[in-house]
Amino acid sequence: MALIFISIIATIIVSSAIEEAVTGLDIKPVNPLQIPVPPRRREHALFRSSNFCDIFYYGIVVGTNSFCNFAASIDTYGGDDFGHDCNK
Repeated sequence: MALIFISIIATIIVSSAIEEAVTGLDIKPVNPLQIPVPPRRREHALFRSSNFCDIFYYGIVVGTNSFCNFAASIDTYGGDDFGHDCNK
């Protein structure tokens, strides 16, 4: 069952990558407003410290939320015996 799922996902990934590559090589003319636009300044770039701080903060918040949901479900449905006699 898992092998079928992995093969389906691999087929979707490969076919979507080919489609994206082909549509990127289109023959449409370039918009004239795109060429004279200068590159972004360093303050407005993608890889800057404020973006990394935002990503780190988002990861902490999502991880904490996931752990709290896990702990609440173990406490509620697990009978509060997490880890007791688990190898017997």
